[in-house]
Amino acid sequence: MTALDGITPVPEDMVSDICEDSLVQVPSDWVRFVDRDAEAWWLTGRSHDGDSVLMPSAGDVPVMLRRDAERLYGPLLAEGHGLSEVER
Repeated sequence: MTALDGITPVPEDMVSDICEDSLVQVPSDWVRFVDRDAEAWWLTGRSHDGDSVLMPSAGDVPVMLRRDAERLYGPLLAEGHGLSEVER
């Protein structure tokens, strides 16, 4: 069982569109979030299965729904909003 078992798959055509949109650089209107390990995630402006679709900065992590990203990688905070010592 891998850490990514149980995530809701994002349709391949949507993933392809997201990759194409960010081929040269991440669009400026995508909001950047960070997880508990300070890895970046971008809110793509797309949704699937009733949730926001996020693109991770890590190349070995698939595009996924926000609920799955938060379940696997901890709470996502808008860049500039760090976790307090109590939340870590």
